[in-house]
Amino acid sequence: GIVSLMATCMVLQALFNNAYMFRIFREGTHVRSAVVSLVYRKSLRISNSARQSYTVGEIVNLQAVDAERIKQVLQHLHWLWAAPLLILICLVFLLRLVGI
Repeated sequence: GIVSLMATCMVLQALFNNAYMFRIFREGTHVRSAVVSLVYRKSLRISNSARQSYTVGEIVNLQAVDAERIKQVLQHLHWLWAAPLLILICLVFLLRLVGI
């Protein structure tokens, strides 16, 4: 009955979520690498006067920390659509279980 349906849903959720997370981590790493590369190339092209306004630490920060933040946003962006859907599915199951 409902127990086997919920167990099946949990197994499917785990399978699809793991496959999705693998792909999104891989793509996030590609994006992070691209951002680091772009910031590095830009840091090589800026003029000496502009280079003096940025410290080496600021450039490294742009390459490392900010690129990692972009990667993390990409990894968790799917929750904007997935969380409401999961809440709706859980509410439907709860209402069916209660009998409303």
